[in-house]
Amino acid sequence: MSEKTVLERFRLDGKVALVTGGARGLGLTMATALAEAGADIALSGRSLESCQEAADGIAASTKRKARAFAADVTNLADVERLTAEAEAELGKVDILVNNAGINIRGPIQDLSEADWDAVIDTNLKGPFLCARAMGPRMVKRGWGRVINIGSILGAVGLPGRAPYAASKAGIINLTRVLALEWAGTGVTANAICPGAFGTEMNRPLLDDPDPRMRFVALRALGHIRNPEVVPRLIPFLSDARKELRFAAVDALGAVRSPAASRPLMAVLVDADRNLRRAAAESLGAIGDPQAVPPLLLALEDEHWSVRCAAAGALGQIRSPKATSALLARLHDDDQTVRRAAVAALGELGDTRAAARLAAALQDGGLQGAALEALRRMGAAALPELEKAFPGAAPEARRLIVDLAGRMDDRRARRLLLSALADDTAQVRTEAALALGDGGILEAVQPLMDVKASDPSPGVRQAAAAALKKLAPR
Repeated sequence: MSEKTVLERFRLDGKVALVTGGARGLGLTMATALAEAGADIALSGRSLESCQEAADGIAASTKRKARAFAADVTNLADVERLTAEAEAELGKVDILVNNAGINIRGPIQDLSEADWDAVIDTNLKGPFLCARAMGPRMVKRGWGRVINIGSILGAVGLPGRAPYAASKAGIINLTRVLALEWAGTGVTANAICPGAFGTEMNRPLLDDPDPRMRFVALRALGHIRNPEVVPRLIPFLSDARKELRFAAVDALGAVRSPAASRPLMAVLVDADRNLRRAAAESLGAIGDPQAVPPLLLALEDEHWSVRCAAAGALGQIRSPKATSALLARLHDDDQTVRRAAVAALGELGDTRAAARLAAALQDGGLQGAALEALRRMGAAALPELEKAFPGAAPEARRLIVDLAGRMDDRRARRLLLSALADDTAQVRTEAALALGDGGILEAVQPLMDVKASDPSPGVRQAAAAALKKLAPR
């Protein structure tokens, strides 16, 4: 029986996972991922309708069983009923994800006892009741996984978060206790403690009077990748605080929606070079061809970091319209910009740039970037590489041989055969080894000649090794 691959070891076929608070946000994301790994899914929440909608979506996208259950995890009777119903519908629960949670924010003097109880009951009592109901069953069967969703606020404090931070600190220690109690039984308990995510829970932070909270919300909401958040983010581009403008630029790029392109294009002429750079990077992440003209202008920016970012963005967008402007940047005063232009030309794959990239192999500062760019172009770059080879410096010729050796093409074989007569031993060695690795049978006689007469012992040894690989078996 063959060994399981790494990915096979992480499969969850035959397992049942129950995710509390699984109808939206992180709970829905985790439930979907567990289903994609092969598990059948039970989703619980206070609203059966929203859980059913989420379960239907998971079942449709993953072809796994997904069932919805209405339950209040703060109520013992509900938790016991949830456990029984989930097992009746799907079988034993192997994986419990205690994700259900709420947050009520405010300074301690403004929080009521009811506020405190609501957060502690949902975030801490709920996981305790669910683990108490399902964990012992897992122990009896000898296998189980309990995953509690904590928070970075379980380890650090933040003003206005007393109930939430206390509940998440409690989750961390509850997890430690469960792990110790169940050690050696085949059941594990772990906590995941994420930072801010762009979930519904965090959207109100956009209107928080504290700019630090608005910064957190901006960074988090961008990663929702939902175009609907774009209108909420745009006003922050004109905020008086630079850090909020910067966070908005970053978030708009993370959304990856063309709807964010136009406001970001306007930032390319901002007085702050760091914002211009960030805007170019975000436009590259979006990949909207409409951003090409302003990015071409940004290639002429006075600051090298903006020119660099613009070059990178144009490479990501992959518009042939950018080739000429990027070629011009190969003469930029700043070497970092020149390297960025070379890398972008490789992303574009425009063979019009192949000759210039081949010439860039002669430049020690650009060699690595040029080599990678030509590798991306593949066989389309060979005509220019053949032209450049005879007049190139030894190190550049060696790099060209290395590239040709990675290509299955008639012109590449021709270049490698001609390189056996190069006046530099290292180039001849690379060519011999590449011919052997490529299984090029027409190279047998030339390699025999090299083995018999080359003045370099290293080259003769490489030819012998290549011939050994080419020998019939």
